[in-house]
Amino acid sequence: MKPLGLRQRTLLLSAVPLGFLVLLLGSALFLQWRNAVETDESRNLTALLSHADQAAVSMDRASRSVLAFDGSHRESDLRDYELVRRQLPGTLATLAQLQNALPRGRAAELRFARALTQALDVASEYLGYARARNATAKARLASSLRVRRLSVEIVAARSDFNERQRALTLDRLRVVRRQIAILTGALIGICALGIVVTVLLALRFGVNIAGRVDQLAENARRLAAGEEAQHIGGNDEIAELDLVYREMMRRTKREHDMITILQRALLPQRLPAVAGVRLDACYVPAYSGADVGGDWYDVFTISDRLLGVSVGDVAGHGLRAATIMGQARQALRTSSYVDDDPATALEHVNRLFCRAESSVLLTAFFATLDLSDGRMRYALAGHPPPMMVRTGGEVESLAGSGLMLGIENRAVFETHEVMLDEGSAIVLFTDGLVEMSRDYLAGREELRQAIEAEYRDASQNIAQAIVKRVVAGRSARDDIALLFLCVTALAAADFPRQRMRWTIDARSERSTRRIKRALLWQLGEMTDDDAQLPAVELIVNELLGNVARHTPGPAEVELEWSGETAIVRVCDRGQPFALRNGEGRIALLAEDGRGLFLAQLVALDLTVERTGDGNCVSATLPLKLRTVSR
Repeated sequence: MKPLGLRQRTLLLSAVPLGFLVLLLGSALFLQWRNAVETDESRNLTALLSHADQAAVSMDRASRSVLAFDGSHRESDLRDYELVRRQLPGTLATLAQLQNALPRGRAAELRFARALTQALDVASEYLGYARARNATAKARLASSLRVRRLSVEIVAARSDFNERQRALTLDRLRVVRRQIAILTGALIGICALGIVVTVLLALRFGVNIAGRVDQLAENARRLAAGEEAQHIGGNDEIAELDLVYREMMRRTKREHDMITILQRALLPQRLPAVAGVRLDACYVPAYSGADVGGDWYDVFTISDRLLGVSVGDVAGHGLRAATIMGQARQALRTSSYVDDDPATALEHVNRLFCRAESSVLLTAFFATLDLSDGRMRYALAGHPPPMMVRTGGEVESLAGSGLMLGIENRAVFETHEVMLDEGSAIVLFTDGLVEMSRDYLAGREELRQAIEAEYRDASQNIAQAIVKRVVAGRSARDDIALLFLCVTALAAADFPRQRMRWTIDARSERSTRRIKRALLWQLGEMTDDDAQLPAVELIVNELLGNVARHTPGPAEVELEWSGETAIVRVCDRGQPFALRNGEGRIALLAEDGRGLFLAQLVALDLTVERTGDGNCVSATLPLKLRTVSR
């Protein structure tokens, strides 16, 4: 059986109390009709008894009138008799008519009428004898059996008539009371049943509909958030709305996915492999229908020693914003090939959009990084200043500002300069990351804390890890783009293809930390397994700590890899030391040597060689490398 829809349920819920109301109205009308019938019968009975009393009284007056004439022989004494004789037929006819309107009691009425008629006849006969002054006839009539019986019959007929009408009245009253009791019980039962049925139907339909409406609202919320939603079964309007919502969200998601695919196609499919530089990127689209933003990031080589870096955001959402984003990204590349000064490149792009596009606004950051010495020159166009991570782990915002692109054709931008050492980094981002809570300053502070935490605990994809720390399970209000650029080695292009080398001053903690971070960042990019990095960091810490204890001056740190194997080698110019004692075992109770013992336990292989002017410790790292080409 097909389930009822909302309209049918509403009609049914309205029809049930309406049906009970009709029953109540019918019962009330029946009671009113029964009351009218009883009122008419009571009125007729009252009139009947009144006329019967009047007839009896009239008959008594007629008898007295005849007796008065018999004593005086004056005609005036017969007025009552004559009046009764004329009126009695009409009175008896009225009694018969009133009796006919009543259901029962006709026999008593006929008996009473016959007795009155006979009494009038006797009075008339007696009057004749009185007029003739026949005393004998009068005496014989008065003492006759017929007259005596008639006297008794009149009294009995009148009494029987009254008693009969009284009994009939009582019977009718009992019937009426019984009917009223039955109807009253029926009315109470109908009211109670109507209330119970209406309440049950209302509760059943109400709870069912309320639950389905709540589920519909929850499904709408889930579908809008891009989550899975429970299907609402049935054939009613709520199920139809659920299907409509799902179809709308499927279409919206298709449009959103198409624009997202287009946007991702306009972004770099793979970051370039640049010797001495680690690059991590993260892009998180905000799920708000098809409103994809125009955020972008880009890294490209301008020359053998110069690297171009850009990040920006087009105002607005949708297909047009994504298209303009691709144009802006390509325009910055083209402009930098003509003139690598960041401010000049932004000025070229600004003039392009002021002339070619109307009502287009976008923010941008563009920088060039000299891979030989770490000098980075940059310019800002209304974009949030990136954050710089110093080699000691301090995080600070870059200086500078500038007008948004697309506003003023003759806008001038300023080129700034900063030096990036080995182990330092730049974090470039769009405003969607720092405006999660609608508080820009609080958002930048959250980002700064996330960068500091990730600097101490670097992941395989640092950009994703930073975004994850900032977002912390919240829904992004706008698209988020973040680019992490760190310098692992300067002039790395001059190194052999699979080798990097750094020089540290063992007396400088800052120098040691800088090289340690550069080395770990480089290794983190070369593996897909974050779980291997803590063991690698332990080995690097112990090797650099050993240099600090035994070397008063500079030392060389070298990373060499081949296939899936990486070797870290630290060479110093300090006093000689040995990994093992004379018995070939680690001296566990000695004050030194325990760090290298731990490193030996973790590393795949650990050797110590004595060179002409110092020591060289080599550790094969427990790290499975992915295929890299530097």
